[in-house]
Amino acid sequence: KYIELRLFAGVNLYQNDKNNHLHVIGHDYEHPTYEKYNFNLGGQSGTQDYFYEQLMFGRNETNGLYGQQRIENQGGFKTVSGFGNSKMMVSGNLFAELPYIPLVGLFADYGVFDNGSKLVTAADLGLGIRLGDGLFSIYAPILETDNIKNSLNGVDYIHKIRFSINIKAYNYSKILSLF
Repeated sequence: KYIELRLFAGVNLYQNDKNNHLHVIGHDYEHPTYEKYNFNLGGQSGTQDYFYEQLMFGRNETNGLYGQQRIENQGGFKTVSGFGNSKMMVSGNLFAELPYIPLVGLFADYGVFDNGSKLVTAADLGLGIRLGDGLFSIYAPILETDNIKNSLNGVDYIHKIRFSINIKAYNYSKILSLF
């Protein structure tokens, strides 16, 4: 029915060499390159939305359902992994709505980012459902590169499913017209 292509490229000039604590669904670790202000392959979580521009039901949640909410920005990957946090990133995203199946589409993401001294690539592929031109989206991965899989090692599949809510883009009359 339609195909959406998206390209993102960014370089963050802000410098901070402090180690930061990173919590990614069931995993705690210190990550020297993690920064609240870096770009993320999977888009921003609530804690990374430093201007509080988006509605986040669990803004500071890192576990459970609300920890799986992401903003569809930056790298645009449809994964909940914290993998791919960098000062430099280039990514491409594809979403193609499937024919004969309303609201369901196939997504594919590919990205390259700076991991200190080398460039790292990552990719994912899966199925997604989008309601109301991006008002609500849910994405279920089918294939991921090993580096994304390894970052989510031990995480149940249900906790790999990601969702986005973009109420900011709609006024009340548009939302009510959906029902």
